[in-house]
Amino acid sequence: MKKQIRPAVKAYLLRGAFYLVLLLGVSAIPFVLAQRNVTNRDTAKPTSSLRAVPQLTSGRLGAHIMLAPPLSRAPQTALYDQYNNAGEDVTVSATFTDFPTSNADLADDFVVPAGQTWNVQSIDADGVYFNGPGPAIDWNVFFYADNAGFPGAQVYSATHQPVQRGGSSFTLNLATPAVLTAGTYWVEIQANMTYGTQGEWGWSNRTVTSYNPAVWRNPGGGLGAGCLSWSRRGAICSIDPSEPDQMYRLNGTTNRPQLGNISTRAFVQTGDNVMIGGFIVQGTTPKRVIIRAIGPELSQYGVPNPMADPTLELHDGTGALIASNDNWQTTIIGGIITQDQVQDIINSGHAPGDPSESAIIANLPAGNYTAIVHGVNNTTGVALVEVYDLH
Repeated sequence: MKKQIRPAVKAYLLRGAFYLVLLLGVSAIPFVLAQRNVTNRDTAKPTSSLRAVPQLTSGRLGAHIMLAPPLSRAPQTALYDQYNNAGEDVTVSATFTDFPTSNADLADDFVVPAGQTWNVQSIDADGVYFNGPGPAIDWNVFFYADNAGFPGAQVYSATHQPVQRGGSSFTLNLATPAVLTAGTYWVEIQANMTYGTQGEWGWSNRTVTSYNPAVWRNPGGGLGAGCLSWSRRGAICSIDPSEPDQMYRLNGTTNRPQLGNISTRAFVQTGDNVMIGGFIVQGTTPKRVIIRAIGPELSQYGVPNPMADPTLELHDGTGALIASNDNWQTTIIGGIITQDQVQDIINSGHAPGDPSESAIIANLPAGNYTAIVHGVNNTTGVALVEVYDLH
């Protein structure tokens, strides 16, 4: 026999259910807001209260607009540039006065080309404070020689340095330049902090790899990742394997004249009104250069109507087409391009920041050359053509 619920009891149960739903709705609001707050790239706060101990990473920060800092003024030039392909996470690289076993080191590698000596005078690194407001007490910079794909002997150190901050960009000016001859090196940027009042600093991860993936270590073991010595941050330490590198730029001078950045920006139309950029290679030996056609990236700098999908052609002095590209992550074989160039473009430090942009690496003998930019399917918009000297 079916049991009947008295109306008064039923009403009580309905009211109770309503209050429960209401309470759940109210309690969900702070959680949602906290999750949304972590998309702030200046100071990420994954939780509303400070965690008891330092963490490996900020957790997912979400998509963000990353504005690369302007290039250093002459005589400094960008010696090496990985300020592109921003990921969504940061990884801690800091010391802690109150949690020394949580001290963590993070480093990424680069190459000084043969025949060059670099005087590194400043470093730009993208990052955020998380689990606290910052700022750091001061900063450390270390350079290491390469040892079989990992940091080896330390060749330079500058500890307790000040920093200049602009949004998520942190610039360290070195009072004594780091002088680096040809070879492979690793750079580490590390914040000195008190966790209880300042939180942590994380170095922004990058979605593509140049040379070797970044490495990380926590010698005291306080962060629980098990990487007490240098190990691959993503593959071994399991800290965001999908974003294996770090975002940074090295600035300074070199012993050899270097084409820093010759560029032309224009509104690209159709037919005869495409963008044409000419340049001349001089000397007795071929010059290795990267030519880029940039469009979508321009929107983050406030440029209106950027070209959505620029394509690039390279012509020699006779007008003959010798190379072309549409989307730098897909190589077009033909002319002077005989093999896939994607990894070479990444390793150059000048990979475009958007997959729909174009790039060509070429070894060019002395002569006149022309780069032509136009839009896919006769689209129009503002584009930038650039040439960098890779020697």
